[in-house]
Amino acid sequence: MTMRGVKWHSGGMRVLLTCDECCAELPFDVQKKAGAFNGRAAFTVSKAFGRFARSKGWVQFDGTKHLCPRCTRRRHGADPKPKPIEEKTMVQKTEAKQALRQPSQEQRGDIIEMLVLTYDRKAKRYKGADTDKTVAEAVGTWCLPGWVTEIRERDFGPTSGNEEIEAIRAEIAAVQADCAERAAVLGKRLDAVCAAIGPRAARI
Repeated sequence: MTMRGVKWHSGGMRVLLTCDECCAELPFDVQKKAGAFNGRAAFTVSKAFGRFARSKGWVQFDGTKHLCPRCTRRRHGADPKPKPIEEKTMVQKTEAKQALRQPSQEQRGDIIEMLVLTYDRKAKRYKGADTDKTVAEAVGTWCLPGWVTEIRERDFGPTSGNEEIEAIRAEIAAVQADCAERAAVLGKRLDAVCAAIGPRAARI
């Protein structure tokens, strides 16, 4: 294998092999000073460089022409010239990535089994404190909440929350009603005291 170029560098030398078609270069560093590079050393380096180049996929044609791996594949029709890369917007890349993420058949079955246990079709909500997210976590194996949402809306129904949300709302309403009742009682007591004291109550 012929060495096309030699560049010296600190502490040794660098041999360069250039592709005869695309001019790509393959460097090979030799830890040998310029003064010590005699004929025997050149032969040894040439053999070592040849083995190195072949290990990297470089091929010698017709005894003289050296081709890099890309040009070799192109010559055999396995690597046609690359087509111009079409730039995509960030939104297009995100949509394409999301389109590839789909649940497996096993994951779909697990999601449906969990929805049967946790979703109340009649009330159109989850039982207890379950949500699309908790179902996905229960299924595991990298299950996405969006998959649960899609299957639930398609096969089970919409959701207005769960039992825990309704219980909290009911408790808040009860506390508000109790506070309103107590405020009304205290207001009446205050009015009675003010009436008993008379005009002086306004200054207290």
